[in-house]
Amino acid sequence: MRRGARDLHEHLERYLRLLGIVAPLEVKRHGFVTPVRPRSGSLVRNRVVLAGDAAGFADPLTAEGISYAIRSGQLAGEAIAQSGGDHVRARERYHAELEQEILPDLRASRRIAAVLYDYPRVRRWLFRRYGQLMIEALAGPLNGEYGYRNVLARLGGRLLGRRRTA
Repeated sequence: MRRGARDLHEHLERYLRLLGIVAPLEVKRHGFVTPVRPRSGSLVRNRVVLAGDAAGFADPLTAEGISYAIRSGQLAGEAIAQSGGDHVRARERYHAELEQEILPDLRASRRIAAVLYDYPRVRRWLFRRYGQLMIEALAGPLNGEYGYRNVLARLGGRLLGRRRTA
């Protein structure tokens, strides 16, 4: 949760030494930064549709993206199939479905992530005081029971309810 550059190569080497594993002569490392913010502008151009990580649909709180990749791919396929070959209709339908189903959860997750990652003192206070409630509220999206847009309502209602009885 710290900001700034990390030397992941050094972390890997220390971890391997800790485990007593002698690293091979050559270690190939691959990776890239997972975008956690949807791309701006249209996600459809002519016959190309962006979905999943390419569209920036990774969870800002957990960086998980496979569920958004699958669902956005399904929505893209449905929009294309129902557009009758009309690129404009496909784009409009895809964007409308994303706005209804995926983007509100990503926005809510971004707000939660901002509080938890950008304000460590607030995060510590929240988890010290309301840890169980926080975990229970955040478990819903992780289990697929409800989306992040419901977390704030669930958490807010429970915190306010608890505050009145205290």
